[in-house]
Amino acid sequence: MLNNNPKDFNDVDGLNIIENPDGTFQVEWDENDPRYSMFKGLTEEQIQHMITEGLREIINREEDDSI
Repeated sequence: MLNNNPKDFNDVDGLNIIENPDGTFQVEWDENDPRYSMFKGLTEEQIQHMITEGLREIINREEDDSI
């Protein structure tokens, strides 16, 4: 489900995902932004797992929708 509520978006998101020259990604977020408080205290591996699983769910959902 898409979030179309403009109150939830602004020009300064607080989350930056940067692709490095070697193809890896760097994730940075504003630690004071409550939208990203879920990342506090997590290890790099835990965050990577969260992102990977979230993307896997999106791909599976899109595949199911195309059937």
